[in-house]
Amino acid sequence: MQKDVDAEKGVATCILCGKLLQEHEVVKYRDWYAHSECAQDALKRQVGDFDKTPFRIGSVGMIFGVILATPIFLAGVPLMDPTAYLVAFLGMAICLGFQAFGFYGFGSNYDEITGIICTILAAVSAISHLVVSILFLQYGYNPQYYDPETGALMLQSIPSLSIGIFLSFGLLLLLMVMTAIMILLVGESATWGFDNRIIAVIFIGSGALMPLTPINFFVEMILVTALFLSAKVPDEWKKLEAI
Repeated sequence: MQKDVDAEKGVATCILCGKLLQEHEVVKYRDWYAHSECAQDALKRQVGDFDKTPFRIGSVGMIFGVILATPIFLAGVPLMDPTAYLVAFLGMAICLGFQAFGFYGFGSNYDEITGIICTILAAVSAISHLVVSILFLQYGYNPQYYDPETGALMLQSIPSLSIGIFLSFGLLLLLMVMTAIMILLVGESATWGFDNRIIAVIFIGSGALMPLTPINFFVEMILVTALFLSAKVPDEWKKLEAI
């Protein structure tokens, strides 16, 4: 057995730098052979430099989101005052802005391109929600957009508002789907050890079952914040065995 290992050392290359391995400097890193120096550098870079700051910043967004989105449930139906919608969409815009930092943490710490994609989606979605909030502020108090009989605000009559709302909710759903894909790629290191496939299905299912309803604000905030708070260094990154 030892001869086989020695032979493998002589012809194999380092998984990290690609150069030939030498017997006196070989270690087993994450179940692969590597130079001891390369493995130590990788540990320092991936484990020692693991930065939770983006995840903490991303989690802060939930505070603003919950506080500002809550009034939308107190507005009642039909909607008589655009203030609740205005504040709710503004809260979600702020929340998504913070979340963009959290998603960037997955891109920078795990080297996941899906984390960068989610960062972009969160930022674009934040802008979309902000635009909807501005439309409510600009047109929502104009008497011509209220039903003369019931006094209810006619959302569909406000210019570009329907498009903005559909776009906002669509981007939110797309973000949840992309987050699910990211979870599958990152693995259980970002889901408290639970089966990442189950967590991914929850993300997709939650978004798909609640289209165009304000409750998905809270569902998205809770799920994403839980994801940020659970992010940690994968156990397999710490595996380093002397040969």
